[in-house]
Amino acid sequence: MHALFTGRLLPKAQVAQMTDTGKFGYGLGIFPVQVPCVPGGVVWGHDGAVFGYSAESSVRRTGSGRPPWAPTPGCSPTTVS
Repeated sequence: MHALFTGRLLPKAQVAQMTDTGKFGYGLGIFPVQVPCVPGGVVWGHDGAVFGYSAESSVRRTGSGRPPWAPTPGCSPTTVS
């Protein structure tokens, strides 16, 4: 995720397409999540779950903050609508 948002993985034009949420609320393979305890309040990423386990990897659009992360009490993510 860090390489994606810092331009090391894809050109900025392609990242712009990935983060264009349009009318559906998510981009191409990633989606925004509101997290009040991070600067800017929004991270971009993707999650997954299987057999009772789940994980999420998200970063701010600056490329900073390299999770996977688990929300703590008072810092619960909510999907951006």
